Amino acid sequence: MDYTQFSSTTAGGSYFRVPPQTSINWRTSFDLTPKWAVQWSTSYDAVRHEFASHQVTLQRDLHDWRAMFGFTQAPNGNFSFTFYVALKAEPDLKFNYDRASYKQSLVPIP
Repeated sequence: MDYTQFSSTTAGGSYFRVPPQTSINWRTSFDLTPKWAVQWSTSYDAVRHEFASHQVTLQRDLHDWRAMFGFTQAPNGNFSFTFYVALKAEPDLKFNYDRASYKQSLVPIP
């Protein structure tokens, strides 16, 4: 588990004010079965008392192939799905599918 605290300002000219942030990051991975593996990571914003991001990955060994499915959700609600299949002996021989959403979040600067 990681603990991070930072704040940032830029001197001179225009600047963006970044509020102080305190986040707790957690990552775990384990094998569900001999052929299935899971990874999960998340970030919790301790100032806002809410989860900021999530990332889940499922990986499957298919004898000569490896398959992976990933889901990511960003703090602003954007998400992405990834599906990937590749030949173990020749990783350049693969199939990728990526899908993502993009929401603009405009925050006025006081």
